[in-house]
Amino acid sequence: MNTDIPLRILFVEDVPADAELAARILSKEGLAFTSIRVETQEEFLNALIEYRPDLILSDYSLPQFDGMRALRLALAHNVNLPFIIVTGSIDEETAVDCIKAGAWDYVLKERMARLPFAAKSALERRKIRLSQAESAVMLRESERRYREIFNATNEAIFIDDAATGQMIDVNDAMLRMYGYSSKQEVLAGSIGDLSANRPPIPKPRRSNIYGEPWNRDRRPLNGWPENGAAKNSGRKFRCAAPTSAARGASWRWCVTLPSARPQKPQFTTWPISTP
Repeated sequence: MNTDIPLRILFVEDVPADAELAARILSKEGLAFTSIRVETQEEFLNALIEYRPDLILSDYSLPQFDGMRALRLALAHNVNLPFIIVTGSIDEETAVDCIKAGAWDYVLKERMARLPFAAKSALERRKIRLSQAESAVMLRESERRYREIFNATNEAIFIDDAATGQMIDVNDAMLRMYGYSSKQEVLAGSIGDLSANRPPIPKPRRSNIYGEPWNRDRRPLNGWPENGAAKNSGRKFRCAAPTSAARGASWRWCVTLPSARPQKPQFTTWPISTP
């Protein structure tokens, strides 16, 4: 645990000696932290905003406040803020109610030796939660960017299952080119529905970004393949449809251009490195 930046612990406790005992036990186990103690709801709400605690240790019952109320307020403030009930007496049913309500753990004051373990465990879980939340945000952003690029291009792109040909995804240009009114129509079928009686497209051994196989000196072995395609109406047309599949992937993608012999985009590309 990084001790360069001390933790901020908020004690919700009306007995100063109990908060001091908990602090000594935590310090003895090597936790570096600062702490403050509050007794009322007003003090608690101010501490959430001004002190910004990393961990809350709350008694279950206080003269002017209570642990369950503090828990609800903490959850409303930040669901990823660890909250541990530390109390002198609590029955099993009440303990279960606390956990169900969102408490991260509970510790009996007569078993305070367990407090450091509970605190460290809660902080580690918080770290994992925050990491997962950050990953989820990054994934959503990546998907948003992918979707923007996927639908912004004028080339028809579709992705299918490499083994079965079942359609997985298509872009807006594909719907226009093939004459479909909705994505659901396409996803209900397979790649064979787009073909003018052509066999399944084979996986290339290795490919560049155009789906063309590469030989040892990294030059394309052949030009873009020409295929016959069929619109939703049944009308057939010629197109160029390079296909690519990542090594070991269960899916493949295909770009379709309506011209029989399309010109490649005028930008520099780099071949995929091979073992």
